[in-house]
Amino acid sequence: MKNKILISIILFSLLLSNCQDPYIRFNPLSNESNIIVPDTIKPQESINDPQQSGVACNYKSKSSSFTELIDIIDIPNDLPEDHDLSSDMPPVRSQGNQGSCVAWATSYYLKSYQEKIQHDYEYLSYENVMSPAFVYNKSKANDDCNSGSAITSALEVLKEYGVNNWKYFPYSDTQCSNLPTEELLKKASQNKIKEYFQVGIPDSNLDSNYTLINLIKTLVYQKNPIVISLDWKDLIFETQETELIATSFSQNPTDECGHVVLIVGYDNQMSAFKIVNSWGTSFGNGGYAWIHYNFFLSDNNNDFEKGLEGSFIAYDED
Repeated sequence: MKNKILISIILFSLLLSNCQDPYIRFNPLSNESNIIVPDTIKPQESINDPQQSGVACNYKSKSSSFTELIDIIDIPNDLPEDHDLSSDMPPVRSQGNQGSCVAWATSYYLKSYQEKIQHDYEYLSYENVMSPAFVYNKSKANDDCNSGSAITSALEVLKEYGVNNWKYFPYSDTQCSNLPTEELLKKASQNKIKEYFQVGIPDSNLDSNYTLINLIKTLVYQKNPIVISLDWKDLIFETQETELIATSFSQNPTDECGHVVLIVGYDNQMSAFKIVNSWGTSFGNGGYAWIHYNFFLSDNNNDFEKGLEGSFIAYDED
């Protein structure tokens, strides 16, 4: 019997994060821009690690009804014990002092990954990675560079406009008002997504194997990273050997803030999904960490942990 995935496009909460990391200023519309884009792109160790300096909050997700049912995903019975897409991710970098985590997860990590897979190149320069500034500047909630943006708004930008690479539209955590010129929009249109969906399980599902955990594993195995929003400030992290993993939710939640990251792998021995963050290599293990499967259980499960606000996939345009 064919499994079904309930996937829908819905309005989502505003999701933002404040971090501190000094960065260069730029104006992509000015011929006198003082930004310097190096010849090669390298991982970035955040000077002022956001984990230590604090994370500002996002607006809580609002309940919305699913609007679309699509038969896409069959969950195999023989999924491997682990799978990891991180070797095809761009170098870990920091969003700095700007509420742009959504843009980093969707454009810098996800869209850079998609373009790499499609065109089979290495991340040798800033031409090979997509600009979080392009998506953030067009999708943020207001003129404040600390404001958040909705995941769906960012994905709509990628669907309608595409995105420039970093060299054409450099990122600065202190500037967020510039918008692309017609010439840049034309270049951006080469890097669109085809469609995006929210990942979920229908209430009518009766197949015990068709769970959110198995669905996300299947997507990862099919080389589809998943954008997720988490009640980040209330997650309790611990270190298991050398890996940082969120294992539980605070008993005294702040009801304040969230953060958006990208799922890039899973490991059944750890019972967790691997995520890449936008806080530089000083976070976790070189910028990567883990989120326990318990956050992805149904809320009637005794092991369920609160914290997951939403999850989305986006398919690349052919």
